[in-house]
Amino acid sequence: MSKPQSKNNKFISVFIPVFNGEKYLDECIKSVLSQELPAGYSLELLIIDSGSSDQSLEIIEEYKRDVTLMQIPNHEFTHGGTRQEAARVAKGEFILFLTQDATPAHD
Repeated sequence: MSKPQSKNNKFISVFIPVFNGEKYLDECIKSVLSQELPAGYSLELLIIDSGSSDQSLEIIEEYKRDVTLMQIPNHEFTHGGTRQEAARVAKGEFILFLTQDATPAHD
């Protein structure tokens, strides 16, 4: 699991659960990474992949410097449980939960 790099001590965590999300995932990650953050905050982007068999992991690999990736077996995924795990490991003062097909608007 990679660690977010920051010169600040405060984080905003964004969590995206992924399963075979190649269709929208690149656009979603790019949009999250391009958001302007409040002064003094850094972004932590958490992705939990639950056994993708498409190109999702290859897309995530392109962003490995900016993403903390966790992988779980598909049978361990639950909507609530996976989000709770993300909240447990998140460093952020604020946590945003997205889905792989939800592209945030800029700023």
